[in-house]
Amino acid sequence: MNGNVYLFETVGEIADRYVLEAGERLRLTGKRKRGGRKKLLRTLLIAAVIASFLGVTAYALGLLGLRERIFPVEGTEKVVVVPNGLKGTKTYEGTGEWWIWQDEHRNDPGDYSLSFLQGNDQKRKTCQLYWALTPEAADKLFEIAETYDLKLYSESVTADSMERLTALTGIQPFLTEGEVAFTGGYVFPDGSFKAEGFLNLNEFSLDYVLSRFSTGALYPYGGVTRLQDYSERDYENAKGQTVNIVSFPNRTELWYLSTDGETFVALQLRNLPGQASLERAGLEDRDALAELVADRIDFAALCEKNDAVQQIVSTPRGAEDNREAAQRLEDLYNSPMFSAAREFQDFFTATFYGSSFTGVYGQEGYEDIDAELSRLAEQYGLRYATSKTTQDGHTVYDNGVEVWNGEAESKILKTYCIPKDALYTGMIHYAAPSEYQRIWIYQTEEGQQIVCFTDGPEKISGVYLFYETEKSYVLVSLGWNDVAVIEETAERIDWTRFS
Repeated sequence: MNGNVYLFETVGEIADRYVLEAGERLRLTGKRKRGGRKKLLRTLLIAAVIASFLGVTAYALGLLGLRERIFPVEGTEKVVVVPNGLKGTKTYEGTGEWWIWQDEHRNDPGDYSLSFLQGNDQKRKTCQLYWALTPEAADKLFEIAETYDLKLYSESVTADSMERLTALTGIQPFLTEGEVAFTGGYVFPDGSFKAEGFLNLNEFSLDYVLSRFSTGALYPYGGVTRLQDYSERDYENAKGQTVNIVSFPNRTELWYLSTDGETFVALQLRNLPGQASLERAGLEDRDALAELVADRIDFAALCEKNDAVQQIVSTPRGAEDNREAAQRLEDLYNSPMFSAAREFQDFFTATFYGSSFTGVYGQEGYEDIDAELSRLAEQYGLRYATSKTTQDGHTVYDNGVEVWNGEAESKILKTYCIPKDALYTGMIHYAAPSEYQRIWIYQTEEGQQIVCFTDGPEKISGVYLFYETEKSYVLVSLGWNDVAVIEETAERIDWTRFS
């Protein structure tokens, strides 16, 4: 569409509030004796607004600053700060309504297991993310989303490096001078994200929180709060981008709105240097520091997007959506090996301290354990271990069981390779498959089908990968329930070594 045609077709959609505020600031409003000039005045005001957006920018009119994102809580001094919507927009109204409702119901007893949503993985994950822990809260959340036409998120994907953040979001290199150190973050399906770390500039190393918000979504983190005193002003950086600098007593925030009005970028700087440090670096004050940082950032590069996370989370992973995967897990649960292990744990936890037994048959003073091992071995046709060796985190039992301790960097806690005819009692999680909310099959590039399962009962379940060979069961215990981490870990493992 021709840009000029689009502009004038949408002139009538400019909210009266923006028109009047623009008029006040441009000193075009005033009392008129003749009512017939009202329409002409509005036309002139709209023209002034358009000129402002095209020339001085909306920031210069004060229409895009922090005060335009502050939603007041009626009858109080509290507010909701909307990260991704301005006054008069659906995002602004819906976000304010949700957090005020949440605040009013903050003492309602919640169902942390969200049992009322069992069997609906998408809705359960959404309510879990927004802390909608009662049927009433769930209904209100989806009602607000429908009323204001807002997207709801159900989950995010973890970013553990700047390279990973770039791949998941589509952002381009944004720091023109200095280095970005990254400590962690997460990304939502529409590309909204949060990242933390350090900006290593020549003058300082500054703690940062970098966020990107897409309008048209109900952002899941926020709430009703008392806003600290602040000041704000606009600054045009070295790239000609207008940045809103907001100064609080203990931090400085740099805000930018993309040219299409769809994406907000916020860079929060914390643990700011003192006045003496600033002066040694040749800076007058924290305002000068904020300008220095703004000059070294290409905010437009931070608005570049892709759909990488949407592609990841779009796969249905609820147990109700993956019956074949659930059946494979059910078969494991009812196998002789797993049945015997579950029975032994019931015996062991009722008699001894601890949740598992990693010893072997024949240890002195453990005659009652030997008797139970003998009973289970005979009942299920299994072989118990009588000896084991351990070296460098790798334990081998003489009945063929092998256990590897994982490393934090790999996200793997333990790996178990258990022959189908072996009796092994060293695992700790035996929750029934029916109690896991998420079960699905991930097929590796080499063609192995790995059953992934997570979101089971709190404290008595885990996050696992399950692979079955002709003679063995392989279970990999993970420390993360992020679906991308789960599947990427499954891809990294050499499953052929278990065959």
